[in-house]
Amino acid sequence: MLRFIIGTNEKARRTRLYSEIGAAAAPSLLIVPEQFSFESEKLLQELLGPLGAQRVEVLSFSRLCNSIFRAYGGLAGEYSDDTTKLLLMGAALSQCADSLRYYKKSVQGAPFVKKLVETDSELKNAGLTVDDLLTLASSGAEESLRDKAGDLAAVFSLYDAMLEKSWLDPLTDLSRACSLLSEHDFFSGKNIYIDNFTGFTGSEYKMLRLMLSQSPSVTVSLCCPDIYDRTGGAGLFSKTQRTASRLENMAKAAGAAVKSPVLTFPEEDPRPGALIDLEENFLRPGAAPSHENSGEVRLVLAADPYDEANFVACEARLLAEHGMRWRDMAVIARDLSMYAHALPAAFERAGVPLYMDRPSELSAHPLAAFVTASLSAIRGGFDGADVMRILKTGILPVSAEDAAEFENYCFIWNIRGRLFLSDFTGSPRGFAESAPEDEALLLRINTLRNAVCGPLGRLKKRLSGADGAEFSAALYDYMTECKVTEGLRRLYDSFAAEGDMARAEELDSFWSYLVSLLDKFSAALRGVRLGEGSMSRLFELALMSAKIGSLPQTLDCVCAGTADRMRPGDPKAVFRLGACDGVFPARPVSGGLFTESERREMSALGLDLGEGENDALLSERMYAYTAFTAPSQRLFVSRPKYDCASIELS
Repeated sequence: MLRFIIGTNEKARRTRLYSEIGAAAAPSLLIVPEQFSFESEKLLQELLGPLGAQRVEVLSFSRLCNSIFRAYGGLAGEYSDDTTKLLLMGAALSQCADSLRYYKKSVQGAPFVKKLVETDSELKNAGLTVDDLLTLASSGAEESLRDKAGDLAAVFSLYDAMLEKSWLDPLTDLSRACSLLSEHDFFSGKNIYIDNFTGFTGSEYKMLRLMLSQSPSVTVSLCCPDIYDRTGGAGLFSKTQRTASRLENMAKAAGAAVKSPVLTFPEEDPRPGALIDLEENFLRPGAAPSHENSGEVRLVLAADPYDEANFVACEARLLAEHGMRWRDMAVIARDLSMYAHALPAAFERAGVPLYMDRPSELSAHPLAAFVTASLSAIRGGFDGADVMRILKTGILPVSAEDAAEFENYCFIWNIRGRLFLSDFTGSPRGFAESAPEDEALLLRINTLRNAVCGPLGRLKKRLSGADGAEFSAALYDYMTECKVTEGLRRLYDSFAAEGDMARAEELDSFWSYLVSLLDKFSAALRGVRLGEGSMSRLFELALMSAKIGSLPQTLDCVCAGTADRMRPGDPKAVFRLGACDGVFPARPVSGGLFTESERREMSALGLDLGEGENDALLSERMYAYTAFTAPSQRLFVSRPKYDCASIELS
């Protein structure tokens, strides 16, 4: 049996869904997106109490697969992570380079490896395989699409073979679980409840089909006023309504009854009238408000992102002084990069605790700069700029004065290439008359040269012809010789003395990640020899692709995040940043390696990749709707007139 609980008010839908879960006599499964599992468990505890919540198992699709594997087998093996996939994809691409046709000129580009990983994920989420690509390559599709499919099939088949040797791929868990459920009735006797989804991937639909055929009751909560789309696919809720239609057809095909949907409304809506009007008339320009806005919804034009961040911090402080908890406020943007420095600085000045759900970029990290500069120096034949970058990272015990003397000497004598590997003999003054102190200065410069370039020369010899395991061992020994851990300790003490504990703690996190990456590089590419240049570029790609997140330092803080990742719960006040044209909602950008026209052509051949540009636009509208309708008391909508580069925004 399939039934929908629908409505545009999230709290009303959730209350109805959770009350039905609490009243159910049979064991229940609540399926939610991965990022909502903790919040859902917390809400179940609040609404049903400890005893009631024990009768419900909250699962994401990945955790559901884990439960199935624990019941019927399939857990043996170690799962690959994003870093391992990136390394193996880079190795597979290098080994297939000579056989490629369409992508022959793209094999050296590091961003292309990331695109390949994204496309592989997209195909597997859609339930498509290498065999489907081979079918496409021999079909009547356009020649460019056939060549593209043939190249991807060659790379992905080798990649899958390398992956299957030592790892399990979490992207294939749903397919493996569905195969097991064709022989076992895992969902028999269990009521299934599904919440917080707007759509599903091809692999998830396969699992849903099994749920509908095995479970006595499947209840799906969807954000829409009606399960039927009467807008021709262009409405705010069209994507959700298309999901409902597909589930309804699947239920009928499985022989399950489809009951009438339950439309929910809040019994009492304590929100200010302006917020109710906003929810009811969202993206309806001609609609007339039914209530007066008494300041519950404010529109703010700031000079720039820093001015906007100052406004948010001051308003948050004012709300707190009037009794609102920090955790009852949320800051939502579509892209936080414009506010990466502005928000933390403004909130610190205002004395407001802030947690930003934004992983740290590693491009400017001292240790990342040290490693990438070292590898670049070896690839580039000891280019002077790379050697100077190593000196200036702060990892080596080199004073600013010593680094300046060394750089000045290299400039005077035009030191480059293999000249760095032998003692300098020229006068530090060039061709000018020598001074008594020049001999001591030249000795200091040569001591520094030996400390920097000596280990580099030894590293270059060891990397020549190395496989992944030998590469990792050589790089680790190089860092040990350079006493990197002592350099990190000096930087930690320096940051701590300045009161910048966030940067200090990042040093420890990144060192742990780097050591872990060396282990993964060794395991993934043991016996694989790609050449010194390709191997070092692949390592740099994996290194710079890492994003290190952080945990909130206190339970009571203002949370800031992006609209596609953040679920604010039930905030009383929401600050909606960056309400600029094309920013929020964002303009859809085609992902992966297939164009929109190629996606349509593949869909016509029965190879549906899932979300295209139109669906992406509908998702962006839903992100905006969720952000604007989240608060229960106050909504602040702001935008900067100029960006950080003083370019006017609209």
